[in-house]
Amino acid sequence: MRARRRAGAWAAIVAVVALLSATAGAAPQARLTSEAQLDPVYNQGIARAKGGWILSGTRVLARVDDRLQDTHRVTDAIPADWAARGFNHIGDIDVAGRYVYAPYEQPDYERGEQAIARYDAKTLAFVDAVTIPQHEASFITVDPKTMIAYSMDRFGGDALLRYDVRKGWKQLTPVRMSQFVDRVQGGDVVGGAVWLSTDDDANALYRVALPRGRVDALGNAGHVDGEGERAATGDVVRHHRSSAVPPCRCGGAGEGRVSNRLPDRARSRRPPRRGAEPAQDRSGDARWRRPGRRDRAGVGTLLAVPSMSVPRGPFDLVRRLLGDAVQAGWSWAIDVGTIRPGHRRAQRFAQFGPRSAICFPVSALFGESSIEIGEGCIIGPNATLSAGVSPEQVLDGPVVTIGDRCVVGKGSGVVGHQRVEIGDDVWTGHYVYVTDANHGYADPVEPVGRQFAAPRPVRIGSGSWLGHGALVLGGATIGTHVVVGAGAVVTGDIPDYSVAVGNPARVIRRYLTGEGWVRVDDTDGADGAHPAVRPYPPAAGGG
Repeated sequence: MRARRRAGAWAAIVAVVALLSATAGAAPQARLTSEAQLDPVYNQGIARAKGGWILSGTRVLARVDDRLQDTHRVTDAIPADWAARGFNHIGDIDVAGRYVYAPYEQPDYERGEQAIARYDAKTLAFVDAVTIPQHEASFITVDPKTMIAYSMDRFGGDALLRYDVRKGWKQLTPVRMSQFVDRVQGGDVVGGAVWLSTDDDANALYRVALPRGRVDALGNAGHVDGEGERAATGDVVRHHRSSAVPPCRCGGAGEGRVSNRLPDRARSRRPPRRGAEPAQDRSGDARWRRPGRRDRAGVGTLLAVPSMSVPRGPFDLVRRLLGDAVQAGWSWAIDVGTIRPGHRRAQRFAQFGPRSAICFPVSALFGESSIEIGEGCIIGPNATLSAGVSPEQVLDGPVVTIGDRCVVGKGSGVVGHQRVEIGDDVWTGHYVYVTDANHGYADPVEPVGRQFAAPRPVRIGSGSWLGHGALVLGGATIGTHVVVGAGAVVTGDIPDYSVAVGNPARVIRRYLTGEGWVRVDDTDGADGAHPAVRPYPPAAGGG
């Protein structure tokens, strides 16, 4: 409904928008189901909180009850020291745990610095704030399960920025979206997706599936002539500018369900995307252009709240719940199935050091009485550790020894028949295989698989690294502090402090005292006196 002027006053309403799915497999859609008046000072954000809502204005935070009546208001919520740094605007907020998360904005967007503040969710008292490397910050939303925060660098874009709140707002790899979404004003994370509201020409709502970033358009929250503001999910909250509204219309048959955790977003008007034609004011004056963000205190806003994500088909909800149960069960199995000191399986080893672990699931594990594992070692999942050719074979003395603080990658194997010795602090990539035995082929009649060559001891020196898919075969000796490249096959001796690659592995770099790491070419120099060497790392443009 187009907003109309009433008694010459500005007003604000909150609207509940339900997400519907017309047919199985179709993307969910949004429709307006109810509206309620709000104080127009709350023109920025909205977030669901216990016993009501928390609302934000340009410099205001407030708690309201479920009837949208104020219970507590902080009229100057930005601390003086942050205001002195130019942060003069509170954006679309979120609530996670005990805190309200509120983006602070300063108007010099090209400075590339905005801020996120925390407030006590009960008292709205300021707790602390951090700066983040963003040009703009229309919203912040925090997943209360993972404490990963989501935002966008600009008001429009094709990526969601991610931050790890528990690690001091460490910046994580962004989520690439399947399409560009322009003029985003609010967002909220819930139900495995981030919900976005915009003030584009359709005041559109979008759902961004996590972690792949697929974008679904949900329609709009009605009042197409308004300004999309904020999103509170299970629901998405949007702000619309209106010149006046009819009397409050809340409830009624078919009212959309609002979850206990709505996508929290209500934001002020944003400038159009860079380079785009500025949108015209909907009031009818085609000459008015948006030069940028304005302080909208006293201007009416409409908050549209789409309800919780509706499954795309009758079986989607069941599938999602079963998926969650499988994931939770698998995580529990990994934790319980991991072999640690004191575990009955660990007691079979000749030595199983403290703080060591063999991750679940194990591919093959036998001959433990001839295997020694040092302190603080991690053996990745799907690994093979064995001494002997079968569980029935019992060997005397230690056959496989793994030193302290070693890491054996996922899917790797260490198989000993005579002697495999791995030093301290040796790490491997995934799918590395180390063995002291191999099949023979001396008899041209007997199948090779039934022939066994005599085992030859293998030694890997301390501090070495074996890249993904490397093979270390019988008779190999790898020195101290050696790098074995991915896919290399080591059959002989690799000296200390060197880099070896290829099949068979050959040394391509050595560490020479006084010279550092130098590259050793295949051929000698022209005078035959010394192999050609080049500094490592190479200079710009070098090999």
